[in-house]
Amino acid sequence: DHISTCNRSSSSNCSCVTCTVHFLDDYVIISYVLSTKELFESHTATNLTADLLKTLIEWNFISMTTTTSSM
Repeated sequence: DHISTCNRSSSSNCSCVTCTVHFLDDYVIISYVLSTKELFESHTATNLTADLLKTLIEWNFISMTTTTSSM
């Protein structure tokens, strides 16, 4: 299993981040977009990490207990 993110800025100065999960199913690569969100804050590691953690919690990849205990 693998999770990736991609940051994009459009010509209209709209910045977005997409979170995608990838996995193998019977030797076939499967990918699903979990979220695409507009970023209103700067593209710092802290802000991108916070957004990624929110998405992973929403999709039950990690729990809030795991997140808070590992920080």
